[in-house]
Amino acid sequence: MARGAGTNRAAVEHAIELLNKHDLDAYYACFAADSAYRRPGPVVGPAAMRAFDEQFWDVVPDHHRHIERILADEDYVAAWVRVVGNHRSGSSIDIEFMYAYQLRDGLIQNVWMYFDSAEMARQLGR
Repeated sequence: MARGAGTNRAAVEHAIELLNKHDLDAYYACFAADSAYRRPGPVVGPAAMRAFDEQFWDVVPDHHRHIERILADEDYVAAWVRVVGNHRSGSSIDIEFMYAYQLRDGLIQNVWMYFDSAEMARQLGR
């Protein structure tokens, strides 16, 4: 059952807030049991998604997400998010990501992530 654009927008904003607080248990509780990262991916299920995300936390442990724009339409939410932080090598990153979320019954079902991987590599000195 669709919950509406405003409710789903608030659910995504809350999930990103939890991620910024490094409250990963609460963050992954925002996802359906059969949820997936569709791009990159698929990475299916909260446990696999957490393992995928922890790779980024390991190399940029202090990163923070800043929502720059967010749009919602029924079961879909698009968020333009600036991710800033310091790589463990000392390089800093400042990359814009675009996330597209699909929600079902108030939980995140699917996520598509887009970012400039060449720009990230450049910022990390690769």
